[in-house]
Amino acid sequence: MPVRIRLAMHGRRHKHFFHLVVINSRKARDAKPMETLGIYDPSMTLDEKHKTVEWSVNRIKYWLGVGATPSKTVVRLLEMGGVIPPDSKYHPKALGPRVPLPTVPLDSLKARTLWESLSDQISHSTSDGQKEETSRSEEAYGNRETISSEPSSTTASASLPS
Repeated sequence: MPVRIRLAMHGRRHKHFFHLVVINSRKARDAKPMETLGIYDPSMTLDEKHKTVEWSVNRIKYWLGVGATPSKTVVRLLEMGGVIPPDSKYHPKALGPRVPLPTVPLDSLKARTLWESLSDQISHSTSDGQKEETSRSEEAYGNRETISSEPSSTTASASLPS
């Protein structure tokens, strides 16, 4: 079971606070967690100079040791709090940069033939589907709506019963 350490949002509008939770990664953000590890309150009152975080360091280290993976935001908070070192294996830079998939450039002739074959396939499938849809609508609705399937005519007329 993939377990993550992440933040669950609570509170009312414009007054959010977050619980630091251990939860199955497939569950929703605010679902019932396995364990609550702490509380992060990003809002500050006039007399406070810092945002507050209260957590159980022992339980966080336990879950990290068991194999729970923290989210990027949680990694940032844990690094700022001194729970994990800045060069830990959970840091996004430790995972390495994302490498885009290599692309093969097509010359103009190959691209044109590919485009023409795809457009032919699409036009054949739409014209067949349109004819079938027209016959179905005529059967179902008693020929109330007529759709022209000829390629030269692009207008559709509909008459509603009065």
